[in-house]
Amino acid sequence: QRDIRVFTRHYHAALQIAKRQNLIATLPSKAAKIFKDDPNIVLREPPFDIPPIALKMAWSALLHHDAGHIWLRRLIGEVAADMQ
Repeated sequence: QRDIRVFTRHYHAALQIAKRQNLIATLPSKAAKIFKDDPNIVLREPPFDIPPIALKMAWSALLHHDAGHIWLRRLIGEVAADMQ
């Protein structure tokens, strides 16, 4: 059974907390690789499968047909797809 001590949505904060408190942080491999040269962080693949994260966006109905907002939502979708 897992003993979750801290929950944060910020990868950098998760690694800083894990490093200072002698804990383990689970985060996407692309985010973890940013810290691969930090001598105080050890990167390992988990010994179990982790299901993909479902990403969702929400916005005001007032902006649903706004051209700039449509462009931004598409861009965010493309970037998120590249991170998967």
